[in-house]
Amino acid sequence: MNNVLIHPLPDEWNGYKINTWFQVGIQVSLIYYDEELTNLEKSSLIIELLFEDEDESGNLYMRDHPQDIDELEDCIKWFLNGWYHDRQPSESDKKRLVDYNIDQWRIYADFRQIYGINLNEADMHWWEFYNLLCGLSDKCVLSRVRFVRTFDISNIKDEKEKAKWIKQKEQVALKKEKIKTDEEKRL
Repeated sequence: MNNVLIHPLPDEWNGYKINTWFQVGIQVSLIYYDEELTNLEKSSLIIELLFEDEDESGNLYMRDHPQDIDELEDCIKWFLNGWYHDRQPSESDKKRLVDYNIDQWRIYADFRQIYGINLNEADMHWWEFYNLLCGLSDKCVLSRVRFVRTFDISNIKDEKEKAKWIKQKEQVALKKEKIKTDEEKRL
């Protein structure tokens, strides 16, 4: 078992050297979850991000990378998840709570405020960024938004209170979704 407290963060998977810069990780995540791209388009773009390199002359070239689609998928999942040691989430737990486009300023502000990191200038490993993001305190803007996104309004009886929560959930929703009231659900 690997341990970040003991082992350096890796820059290769199964012998394939990978670009582990956090901004590459953000782009890979955006591509991976983009519903408008085909799987072939996603694979091509992700391969380019993870395995493209620059020689001493500044010329770009493609490093060796997995050719088998299943192996590439394993590599991408490994890259996105890191040395994840908590329980594996169930299908119902896999709802995305962060979108790097929608939440960009929340993430930027929280990293500046909490960690003193300017993400526009930072040079860090994707896994370092991702785990710092996951470790943000409950007092952060992004954490409050994630709470609103996951808050279950089904048990709220007061219609004014429920309407307030519905408005908040719609305001920070990742997709343009309308949260239905109990009355609308009955129709």
